[in-house]
Amino acid sequence: MISSAIGVVMVMIPWNADKRLGNLPAGQWPFNLQIKPVFHQDGGTACPADCGNHALQGQSPAASATPDVFSMTAMASVSRTLIPPPVRVLIVLMALILALQGLVELLRKPHELRPIRADQAAQLQRLFDHHDYRWPPQGKVPPLGILSLPPDLDTLDVDQKKSLFFRTLLPLVLAENARLRERRRFAHDALNRLETLTGSEGRRLQRLARQYGAEGALDAPATRTTLLRRVDIIPPALVLAQAANESGWGTSRFAVEANNLFGIWTYEASAGLTPGERNVDARHYVRAYPSLQRAVRDYLHNLNIGHAYGALRRQRAAMRARGEPLDPLVLAGALERYSERGVDYVTEIRGMIRSNDLNRPGQLHLAQ
Repeated sequence: MISSAIGVVMVMIPWNADKRLGNLPAGQWPFNLQIKPVFHQDGGTACPADCGNHALQGQSPAASATPDVFSMTAMASVSRTLIPPPVRVLIVLMALILALQGLVELLRKPHELRPIRADQAAQLQRLFDHHDYRWPPQGKVPPLGILSLPPDLDTLDVDQKKSLFFRTLLPLVLAENARLRERRRFAHDALNRLETLTGSEGRRLQRLARQYGAEGALDAPATRTTLLRRVDIIPPALVLAQAANESGWGTSRFAVEANNLFGIWTYEASAGLTPGERNVDARHYVRAYPSLQRAVRDYLHNLNIGHAYGALRRQRAAMRARGEPLDPLVLAGALERYSERGVDYVTEIRGMIRSNDLNRPGQLHLAQ
């Protein structure tokens, strides 16, 4: 609760600023204490029986008073009596920082992660240990947004490398799938009530249709089918297996230097890196991304709109229509055109899903 969190910071710091205060008997406290009701997030208030706008003159607060029930604001006299002005400024700044941090945590959306930079594999391991985040994961997955993979993953043994790689990628995949779920829910709801959409809702739906290449009138059945077929998730098992395969478990040059985990190309020289073994007459580059999460987002969008993956989207839609969970092994069969290896590539991806027991992450969710 935001107000009570701020209240406890404001009171506890002055009371502990001078230990002599704790030695004073009741009735000799050198300040007035005012108790105010707290307005909770549900709109109600809560306070003890003697709550009000009156001041408790020279009385110590009741031992049973807790910050979850009411907030307390010490009068300015306590600051003047106990704390020099520079320290008061510092205390106010600290209180504001703590309050803002708590507010950010409360307002974080399900698909938002904490951005974290890790320059070494050992840092990643310590971070995951701190959050009790293991592989395979148990319970909810911490919302850790690792920005880039450390360059020393290739110095680890195979099991360590796999574990760190999967734990780094899984929160990113879950966050991006949560983002897609929210978009899909909005699209489904908006398409079912086109006549009553607000102006902002209508504009958002139009932007979504353009972004996913759903051309035509929004009330046309073909437009609806195309949009809902394209705005959907990809099973985490399939994403993790492809990322591991395409990036060499996060150790390839493009994974380390460009955050590119999926071998996605671009034809803009300024947007990518030149492949070392590119043919003389080739004009493609390997796309560079500002973060791993942006790479995951682009990969998902590529599967959701790319002409080569229409079969995957049709199979996914059929599973939805039958009320079945999305099967990554079946959907992998529609990725023949993702690689020049064709059927062999599909076989390899399916083998990685099975051998690494990747189906389990499909049941996991991000912790809040």
